[in-house]
Amino acid sequence: MVAYAKKTVAAHAATNCVTDLMFDEALRIPAVANWPHNTDLDAFDSTRDRSLLGVPVSIKDTIDIAGHDTTIGYSRNTNHPMASSSAVVRLLQDAGALVHVKTTVPTGLLGLETGSEVYGRTSNPYKSTHTTGASTGGGAALIACGGSKIEIGTDVAGSVRLPAHFCGIWSLKGSAGRFPTWGNQSSMEGLEGLQLVSSPMAGSLEDLDEFWKRVITAKPWDIPPDLERGLNIAYQLLFSDGGEQLRSLLSPGEGLNKVASSVLGLLALPKCFKQFLAYFTQKSDPASASLLRIMHTKSVTELRALTAQRESYRADWHDSWREKGLDFIITVPHPFPAFKHGESEKVNLMTAGFTTIFSLLDYTAGVLPVTFVDKDLDCLPVDFKAPSLVASVAYSAYDADGMHGLPLGVQIVGKRLEEERVLEGMKIVQDALKQQGIVFASQAEVAMKNDL
Repeated sequence: MVAYAKKTVAAHAATNCVTDLMFDEALRIPAVANWPHNTDLDAFDSTRDRSLLGVPVSIKDTIDIAGHDTTIGYSRNTNHPMASSSAVVRLLQDAGALVHVKTTVPTGLLGLETGSEVYGRTSNPYKSTHTTGASTGGGAALIACGGSKIEIGTDVAGSVRLPAHFCGIWSLKGSAGRFPTWGNQSSMEGLEGLQLVSSPMAGSLEDLDEFWKRVITAKPWDIPPDLERGLNIAYQLLFSDGGEQLRSLLSPGEGLNKVASSVLGLLALPKCFKQFLAYFTQKSDPASASLLRIMHTKSVTELRALTAQRESYRADWHDSWREKGLDFIITVPHPFPAFKHGESEKVNLMTAGFTTIFSLLDYTAGVLPVTFVDKDLDCLPVDFKAPSLVASVAYSAYDADGMHGLPLGVQIVGKRLEEERVLEGMKIVQDALKQQGIVFASQAEVAMKNDL
């Protein structure tokens, strides 16, 4: 624990990734404090009962731990320690895991950068001028710096996958119900259209796979159709309340990040005005026109209709997947590597579509790092032209020179409840890369040591 405590402190100094420290407390849980005392090693399979004994696990600041705040980035939630721990934390501690730290999130969890007025900005461990992604950005930075073996985050539309991609680590979003979510807080309580999923992150595929195997022994549960159609359903379900829950939790004078504020600004515009703008932008920018038409507060009737559309869309994907005989889909987690702090408004939330679509489908999806940005290989062609106005603004944040050396990952997607198969798919991809002489070696911890 001492070694990981030192790495955690160093990681926080470099990236500002921690909200709460629990080093001594981690060693006092019964599964650890009583080991090997009062234990007859010959009487039962001790490995089964304490399958995570001594494994340092960090927890996203959305998951309850008794005696500690769960702020989800809101100042109103500070100094209000939780009375009990979430189901996933209890499961981890019973298995002997050392839950030693909580990690940073953006205010309200909605955004592409991790920062809040409570804890400040979290920086990418590879380049402090760039973001970690969101919303499990603190956990991704901590893992990349070697401050934890496993991070337990949550994912609705890419919240563990985007930070994994930006910080060069491994992650797995399973299907809803595979990990318990009781005791997980959200700025969008009751959101059923896109379900919240507890999801692990790790510093290697081997750690991710081994962690998954050991947790599953505890039984914690007992190409494709039109993407634009799916994303339109997803965004409407995600913002069906017009952003009211996000606004209602803010204290006087407290603000959201730029990308969240821009979405709320769009939602707040009169519906008739948005229809007017959509009419005049349809030919020049159909993607933006589509968003203008659909982004408004939904009635109960509209929400139920959207839920029905989601089920129909899932059925179309299931049929298409079966007809094509797919095992996996390999795609990007995000169009870009980590971008500079403050540029998420340019990049905009819609670029998270590569992760959002699989959350809508409740498909299993893992991310593994593959390589690093090369300023010579990855510069945009001279004649590059973005397909839409929204994309053009987003690409203004892409800078191959400034992003040189940042991690790049791929996303491996399988069907619902196929976590083990996706992990096998990740191994296949990683092994195939090794055969080509491509082995991802994390440089963040090395760079951090050099800076100290």
